Amino acid sequence: MKLALSGRLFETPAGYTLDLEAFLKFARACGYDGVEIRYPQLPLETPSAKLDETAALLKTLGLAWSFGAVEGIAGEAAFERAVRMLEVHRRCGCRFTRFTVSRPDDIAWAQRFADEAARRGLRLITQLHNGTLTDNVPHTLETLERIGRPNVGLAYEANHLRFDGNEQYAEAIRPLRDCIFSVSIQNFKPAVQTDPRELRVQVNGREYLRALPGDPDGLDFPRIFRVLREVGFGGFATVMADVAPNMDQREVARLYQAACRPFMQAM
Repeated sequence: MKLALSGRLFETPAGYTLDLEAFLKFARACGYDGVEIRYPQLPLETPSAKLDETAALLKTLGLAWSFGAVEGIAGEAAFERAVRMLEVHRRCGCRFTRFTVSRPDDIAWAQRFADEAARRGLRLITQLHNGTLTDNVPHTLETLERIGRPNVGLAYEANHLRFDGNEQYAEAIRPLRDCIFSVSIQNFKPAVQTDPRELRVQVNGREYLRALPGDPDGLDFPRIFRVLREVGFGGFATVMADVAPNMDQREVARLYQAACRPFMQAM
């Protein structure tokens, strides 16, 4: 298993606190094996020369692009842009393209998108995420079966199972094992009365607080990685954390790397 860092960590309402080149160099210096380059960091309109520079820099640094995303796939205009984005990902060596299915009508678009990706030899992932058709284990299995394309798999995300009320998030890996192409990592814990309101996040009617790795009220990372090891997962785990105003972005990146690296080596 290898560890990647998402550009999400450096997002702010005003933009990114590191430009793309600085982000890639920081991730490598921090000890990450790969990155998630976010759509705004390398959008569809990026000039060809910039794409080639990015691909070359990734190669020079020894970084993999663990996955990228498209803006949407539903509707002809969005679909056409998504297909064009596949070419961006292919050109830069992106391992997977992430898309979202939020409504039953999106299934047909997902099938078309998967067929376009297959023609290019590319694979897709949809993330286990609240507010989508893949928000829990049974819904995920049903949705992937309905899409029915071998180049479409799952980005497993334990924290969104917690958001769905499932504290057996590690054991949920077992029924999902055959469809997990990628793993996403972030960490939230239930908020308590004394937590500052401005630091709380509400999901599905419950309040949560961002937690750092090792927080006893956060996710049990040793248990998650143990089950991933047992089912034979050997792909990328991408740190998808964001930060609260009282957190330092670079320090959070270092803390996740230090906490997760031993599990990568154990694999």
